[in-house]
Amino acid sequence: MEEDETIATYNSKVKDIANESFALGEPMSNEKLVRKVLRTLPKRFANKVTTIKEAQDLTTMRIDSFKSKV
Repeated sequence: MEEDETIATYNSKVKDIANESFALGEPMSNEKLVRKVLRTLPKRFANKVTTIKEAQDLTTMRIDSFKSKV
C-alpha cells in the first residue's frame, strides 16, 4: 500500500489480485488475503493492525470487513 493511497483503493486492488488468482485456477483463501493486507499496510496503521490481530480470529475474517476496521 502506498502512503497516499486510501483503504478503499487498496482494498479494490487486493480484490482484483484475488480475482485474477482465482481466474488462473489458484484461489486465495480469505485468511491468506487478510494476512497479506495486514502485512502490507504502512507503519501509520501499526496500532490498528496489532488490535485487529489480537481481537479478531483471522481465519474467519473476510477482506470485505477491512474498510470498517482500518
